[in-house]
Amino acid sequence: MGERRGRPKKIDSRTEQYRLRMNKEENFWLNQLCKNEGLSKADVLRTLIKMGYDMSKNGAFNGYPKNVENDSAINVYPINEEEDEDFW
Repeated sequence: MGERRGRPKKIDSRTEQYRLRMNKEENFWLNQLCKNEGLSKADVLRTLIKMGYDMSKNGAFNGYPKNVENDSAINVYPINEEEDEDFW
């Protein structure tokens, strides 16, 4: 056996895959991001994952609470009840 054939592997090759199902609205948002930024869908998703990871490390990413049946009532900005009472 001699030398290996074919293209050499990259150091940081992308071998992992994840399949994502979206509704029409989410797909529209993704397509608009791609169009506005001039990026591919893969590049937009990679960038958003990196941004989410950085926000999570810095405590700025709230995300969704677990086990919520009605996500329309989720408030990503916590309300300080004391300030809220003073406001009204």
